[in-house]
Amino acid sequence: MLNNKACKEVNKLLRRLVDKNLIPGFNMAIVTLDDEYTDTYGYRQLVPEKLPATRDTLYDLASLSKVVSTTSCILKLIENKEITLETTIHGIVPEIVNKNYTIKDCLTHTTGLPPGIPNYKKMSDEEFYHTLYTIEPDSTKIGTVVYSDINFIYLGLVVDKLKGSLATYAKETVFKPLGMDHTTYQPEDITNVAATEVTENRGVICGVVHDGTNFRMGATAGNAGVFSCLDDLIKFVRMMLNDDDPFLSHETRQMLRTCYADEGADRRTLGWIISSNKTSMGYEFSEHALYHTGFTGGSILIDLDKKFGFIILCNRIHPSRDNTSILNYRYVLNSIVYDCLED
Repeated sequence: MLNNKACKEVNKLLRRLVDKNLIPGFNMAIVTLDDEYTDTYGYRQLVPEKLPATRDTLYDLASLSKVVSTTSCILKLIENKEITLETTIHGIVPEIVNKNYTIKDCLTHTTGLPPGIPNYKKMSDEEFYHTLYTIEPDSTKIGTVVYSDINFIYLGLVVDKLKGSLATYAKETVFKPLGMDHTTYQPEDITNVAATEVTENRGVICGVVHDGTNFRMGATAGNAGVFSCLDDLIKFVRMMLNDDDPFLSHETRQMLRTCYADEGADRRTLGWIISSNKTSMGYEFSEHALYHTGFTGGSILIDLDKKFGFIILCNRIHPSRDNTSILNYRYVLNSIVYDCLED
């Protein structure tokens, strides 16, 4: 059970960010297997007109797509014995010339690849894809955690190659079985989607992926592109918390409790940060707590030992990415949320 008084304190801090015009709005949930505390507050859009957020507002998950979709798809391929952690990316996607990267390397961000493709906006399509396939790692950083979108773009290409489409495979293998009926790439109905950045080239970005590299690749690459809502993510978190949920095997759940890389930016299990004091996941986490954030403002904390999750959906980059307010409060929020657990 949750301590309702403590939940209200967490909620109060989030509401204060909206009231001080630090973020437009949010959806949040504190979740256990049999209880939840949720709130929706503020706006899904400020310009060109103010539109209120609702519980079913769809948010651009940005890099939360890496764990909700891409990692989940890769784990299902491993369970189905179509790949292993040691399978090379080149072996599935021969266009990627480096033969050393493995599935595990990309999942744990230990390839040594840079965060993204430099100057991609100035490249022709031919130059862009040539760079994507041939870019080389920093040899001094191989084996250490260096967060890189390229790692997950490669994983998305693996799913594309094996299954035809990351978006379709995610829908049929992850979203649909978990009852995440509103979660999707490229939403068809954008009437209740939270707007993100306002840019000179794209105007008010709403209902289309914000991430520029992903947008250039057709809005379904493995690093971003998923839109989801609070209730769908509650279902996802509960699946992760429930050791008896057949969606993931016992062996897969044990892998997610394993730290595969602890040198560099943070500690990593497959796809997720795991129990790292180098990040904004607070200080009360257990030995097996999973965490990830998204550039658009969202975050998911799943403590596998203490059996609870904390979801924030937020369009903090609307109307401008210069708004970093939620980033400054994540550590505090992820720490005090543990007070919501009854002893």
